[in-house]
Amino acid sequence: MALLLKQQNKTTCLIRENTGIKTYNVYGWRDDVDIEQAKRISTLAHQGGLMKISNFFVQYTCPQCDHCVPCRIDAANFTPRRSQRRNINTNNDLTLTVLSPLKAKENIGEHIAIFLNFMKGRHPDEYKKIIESAKKENDPETFLFRYVTHQMGRVDIPDYTIEVRDRDNKLLGAGIYSLLEDGMSLNTYYYDVSQSHERSLGKFIILKSIEHAQKNGLSYIYLGPWDRSEDGRMHYKSEFNPFQILTNKGWKDVESVPQQSRTRPDEYMNRAMHKIKFQP
Repeated sequence: MALLLKQQNKTTCLIRENTGIKTYNVYGWRDDVDIEQAKRISTLAHQGGLMKISNFFVQYTCPQCDHCVPCRIDAANFTPRRSQRRNINTNNDLTLTVLSPLKAKENIGEHIAIFLNFMKGRHPDEYKKIIESAKKENDPETFLFRYVTHQMGRVDIPDYTIEVRDRDNKLLGAGIYSLLEDGMSLNTYYYDVSQSHERSLGKFIILKSIEHAQKNGLSYIYLGPWDRSEDGRMHYKSEFNPFQILTNKGWKDVESVPQQSRTRPDEYMNRAMHKIKFQP
């Protein structure tokens, strides 16, 4: 089996807070997986609806809610809207650099500061948990170092960091992505929330990731879960068209999927996991 089920978790849902607890399966790498196997397995996992978080894959199984639907952007056919072109022009003073995990970790102090800034501004409850966990350690700084470097992925797995810096070389944001056979997965990103209103850095990181994919002949940007509700926290992802969601019949452009069918495709994801189990 290429991926091993590490544990079944329960935690507070950050996507739909009114649903309370989310449940999910966590899959980890088999120890003897090499980089080419990892790329193949990671591709199958994303195509099958799993989401990558740091060094693990997550499959949501919440019994009380099926709103979180795997999504991706058809980067090969993406054309920015007027507002998205405006975002790119607003941030034309910023530079984007793609770094390996080892290279990115040389700047870990900056990444820790931006990551905590982002969590405090966007996910305050989760931020409190991280700080409380750090305080329980004998060396809080080492705990935070491990926590953030863990987000950057493993050296032996095809993970990369996108850094966004201003003209003074100050880190303003970063995205962590995995290279797949058919595209890339933007696993997580964080940015300086004090600049969010003026620059919309989250959207900028996605737009520059799409540009990077297009330049390198990559077809898709996998963005993890999408909340189908109009007021959902993840609804902004559907602003990047063509936008696709996973259904029990495969990946479809969201416009072609009836509202009542925009639910978590458990049947398709379970078949995908069965396929991954038999990878050499």
